[in-house]
Amino acid sequence: MPRERTPPQLTQLPRLVFGRSEALPAASLARAHSHPFGQLSYAGEGVIEVTTPVSSHVAPPRRAVWVPPGLLHEVTTTRPAAMRSLYIRADQTIFCPPRCLVLRVTRLARELILAAAALPPAYDEDGSAGRLARVLLDQLAGLPEADLSLPWPADPALAALCRELRDAPDDGRDMDALARQAGMSGRTLARRFEAQTGLRFGAWRRRQRLLAALGRLEAGDNVTTAALESGYASVSAFVAAFRDMFGATPGAFLRQREGEKEEKEDERKNASAAGGLRPPDPPNGGRFKGGSTRISALSAGKLKSPLVTLDGKRRYSGGLWRDGRPGPPYGLTGDRETGKVTRPADRAGP
Repeated sequence: MPRERTPPQLTQLPRLVFGRSEALPAASLARAHSHPFGQLSYAGEGVIEVTTPVSSHVAPPRRAVWVPPGLLHEVTTTRPAAMRSLYIRADQTIFCPPRCLVLRVTRLARELILAAAALPPAYDEDGSAGRLARVLLDQLAGLPEADLSLPWPADPALAALCRELRDAPDDGRDMDALARQAGMSGRTLARRFEAQTGLRFGAWRRRQRLLAALGRLEAGDNVTTAALESGYASVSAFVAAFRDMFGATPGAFLRQREGEKEEKEDERKNASAAGGLRPPDPPNGGRFKGGSTRISALSAGKLKSPLVTLDGKRRYSGGLWRDGRPGPPYGLTGDRETGKVTRPADRAGP
């Protein structure tokens, strides 16, 4: 059984954009609800699914789901997810699409979403926080749509059938067997389904299985497991269908995801190594010298300042000029273990 959670009970927003962060457990559910403002849900990790009366929308990392004001929706996760929710006032005109959709999130938009979700509720709308919120809306308005949505039929019997297939994508019954369960013939099911969703039943089912597989891949399943658990009898058929829908093979998708994870980890390490905006004090008790010389530790080739990664190379960073003002990065390549560095040529002081 999914673990139910209660969405925030807000009737109005304190500011133009109100953000919150949530660590969602596996199998969580926010039952159907609505609010008089828009909501953007972004998954930094894990996969979230937003379901409305007429569609469902899957958002893996680097994607966000937009829910317009007043639309009934529920939010589910099958694996743990780190979700940022931004609630956006309905009276603004910068970003307010009239329908539910999934957006491709750029790196800039991602950082703006993370920053906005961390703002205090009563931030100064005329200050830097207010400017950040407006820039965020400008960026959201320019994001492209991701084709990760699935229309739902209005017929209650067909909708119930779709919910069953969503919860069990490996269900092997054919259309005639499913039609009998819904109390109609296979031909009637096919006709009604296409009329109400715009998709043939077979195309809808293939799309639903691939969206389920996408969530499994994001959660760490290998390609074979994702294929079989999503109802595919062979891995080769799954790979071909996945490439047709997403433009890349599952293997390429996973490699891209791992590369982005490593990039995020490098960014985190670099930020930690930088130790804030002010460079560190001279290491090893080094003394500042006159002229353009940096510090005695640098001259001795034993600099052990924090490392940063630039252009794929490890470089040392930090230090001060002799008058105490922060200097530019050293830009030295070096050995992590020994701390030995190469002194640059033509390093001039200010």
